[in-house]
Amino acid sequence: VVNSNSKSELSCATVVHDSVAQTVTITYNHCMGPHGHVRDGQIIIQYQNGGYWDVGAYWDVSFNNFYIDEMQVTGTRHVENVGPASNGMTWNINASLTFTNSNDGSTRTWNSTRTRTITQGYGDTICANHIYVINGTATHANSANGHSAAITITNITRNMSCDYLTAGTLNIHPNDGRPDKSIDFGNGDCDDIATVTVNGNTFTIHLHGSMHH
Repeated sequence: VVNSNSKSELSCATVVHDSVAQTVTITYNHCMGPHGHVRDGQIIIQYQNGGYWDVGAYWDVSFNNFYIDEMQVTGTRHVENVGPASNGMTWNINASLTFTNSNDGSTRTWNSTRTRTITQGYGDTICANHIYVINGTATHANSANGHSAAITITNITRNMSCDYLTAGTLNIHPNDGRPDKSIDFGNGDCDDIATVTVNGNTFTIHLHGSMHH
């Protein structure tokens, strides 16, 4: 279950596994993560029908007074192992998360339905050898400026040996009349470069590490 977190993110946390209650509780006490973000509070994982690699297993992630920097995270994330895929295995993920800024009370919400398929490293116990491909849809809204958008996720590639997303696209359709935006993360190379296309104009951006909700 904890495979989705990198070791560097857990190195400062306390992890308690209760096999009777079938829960994993991860407690952070002012832990600085790999990109300089400080975590506090608890992530609680309630699981059923086995572990990460077991077909039919599922788990629900919730939060107890959990903060990333000044942002409190609330909501839930449901993950289910739906079985073998052509090169590995697939999980269905449904997330409904709210990020509340403790300074001004503004919120950002993220709701998504997506699949995650391991395409390299299935059966390998070394997490850095795993490559995942993600597809699905999401919505994002920001109360501070009123902006919201619908997002299509196409073959977003997460190579666990790399700090950055390495391939795939995000297509962002704002709900307020602003132009659509497409972000392309490349062809699989481990680099911090992505390209953004708006109104037919393409430009390069540099990433600040991988993002996953």
